[in-house]
Amino acid sequence: MALPLLWFQKYNYHADWLERKTDNPYLFFLGEKAVEWLLYGTSFSIAAFKTSILEAMKDSGIPRDTLSLRLDALDASLEGRYSECYECLQLACDSIESKDCWAYGNCLIDKRTVAGLLSEYGFGAQLTIQKKIDALSAPSYIPLALKFEEEVGTAILNASREAKSINPYTTIRHDASLASVMSSITCLLFSSILCGSISGALYSRSLLANSLIDYASIYNRPELELEGIKLLVLQGDARGFEKRFAYKSDGLRSYLPSCAEELWRLTSLTAQARRPSISAAVIKECAPYFSDDTIGKPTGNDLREGKVTLPLIFAVRNATDVERDEVMAILRQKELSAKDIDKLTEFAKSHGGIEYAKKVMERLRTEGYAALASFGENPVVTSLKAILDYTIDRTK
Repeated sequence: MALPLLWFQKYNYHADWLERKTDNPYLFFLGEKAVEWLLYGTSFSIAAFKTSILEAMKDSGIPRDTLSLRLDALDASLEGRYSECYECLQLACDSIESKDCWAYGNCLIDKRTVAGLLSEYGFGAQLTIQKKIDALSAPSYIPLALKFEEEVGTAILNASREAKSINPYTTIRHDASLASVMSSITCLLFSSILCGSISGALYSRSLLANSLIDYASIYNRPELELEGIKLLVLQGDARGFEKRFAYKSDGLRSYLPSCAEELWRLTSLTAQARRPSISAAVIKECAPYFSDDTIGKPTGNDLREGKVTLPLIFAVRNATDVERDEVMAILRQKELSAKDIDKLTEFAKSHGGIEYAKKVMERLRTEGYAALASFGENPVVTSLKAILDYTIDRTK
């Protein structure tokens, strides 16, 4: 596959000499879609490419029925249908006759990953699956994945060593090293998708995030650190996000006001199981920079689904440090009890969050009416006003 143009556009470097090409146009477009998912969380359908993948992988050693099921699981995971994904992975594991091979172990790794995204399974199921993985004598990773991961590690290590002995502030040195890393990560992602590996695809994003953060330090490029942090949010990696902000640089501080809204938007693209913790982490760092347009109502369902809406954001922004830490501790929990929700709702009320949200909604209603005025009175305008009124005035 050709190293996608998206890399160049997003990270502003040049590496035409690193292009890897395929004669299969379907696989080329699959690579484009995969990188869009990696960088922006844009979902896409594996089903559209399934026939081409099965044909390309016919000599891979993975049984066709097994690969077909794994591709179905990957497709479901990209669309957030994790229960269906888990069922496909179980069928894929059952379809492998020899349980002592990398394909079976890798399938178990995906089951472990997806179990962590489902509240009905959780840590207990993950532990049980991990014990099965540990008992295997064969490796559990895609063979090529280890090769590309090693290439990334070697490139970063060499770049770090050079930075200590030579002046690293040259475009050529930066382009060549970072481009090499991105080429390897692209290949890791593509190989993972061809094998139907959910964990491999997710790991590609984590590897890219941490590689950008490493290069930000090596070349003193805070904008690369910011791009890495965006990927941590997209991944739902609250621990990694908090680690970066534990000692945020002056460069990162200067970028934060302008990117706070985008970081918040990215939380809505993470897996639901990870959304509460990453949302809490982003609010803690970014709440002072949110605009008034981030709006919603603090219902129990919203909070259970990891949606932290305007009333609570406003309240956090105006709370004391002690109160803010207490609220963050609640929001980081994987599941909220009725008592937790009552406490958060009362917190939003007592700190003026509800009244503030009402004022914002009334302002938006006025602006909406004004926008509709130019169309005169007709059934369509009347219906739109009714929808607007219902949305704002509804009580549940």
